Amino acid sequence: MEHCLLPAAKLNELKRCDAFGVGRMRVRSALLLLSNQGIVDLETDRGAFVTSPGPVEANGIFETRALLEPAIARHIVADIGPINPAML
Repeated sequence: MEHCLLPAAKLNELKRCDAFGVGRMRVRSALLLLSNQGIVDLETDRGAFVTSPGPVEANGIFETRALLEPAIARHIVADIGPINPAML
């Protein structure tokens, strides 16, 4: 969610167990859930990897962000209201 892992990065189960202080079954369940959501790729006998979007998917994401982010920024600015010069 925080984009701390690079696309195609290997997700070592034991390192995730240590990082989150949980058992291996909990990590495997989380990786399966993330795989079902398209965030992680599970490969038999290789492990789990951060999903790498292809060019078409990446363009779709950028197009969606280009539509949403300006609207979100306008909404936030509208909620702030006018600037009070006395507060500067």
